[in-house]
Amino acid sequence: MDTHHDIHHSADLARIALTPQEEERFQKELLGILEFVATLNEVDTSNVEPLNGGTITVNKMRKDTPFEQTDIKKDHALISAAPEQRDGWIKVKPVFE
Repeated sequence: MDTHHDIHHSADLARIALTPQEEERFQKELLGILEFVATLNEVDTSNVEPLNGGTITVNKMRKDTPFEQTDIKKDHALISAAPEQRDGWIKVKPVFE
């Protein structure tokens, strides 16, 4: 593996200039990472089940039902307690002006 080429290619992609000292340092670090990955590849994982993300979650959806005007009347006490109302709705300040 040509780590010198990989370092230059990565630096070009990141649009950074490396000094010769930085190139040497990053080349050593890249070699260390690649050796570690090679060690991991030697581990026997034939009896290990693949991970599925760590959780078993299911989306729970409620039924999509139309909003009835009569439902507003049920909350009349709440609406009438609001500082401002208009046409049976609570009036609030605009979010974007």
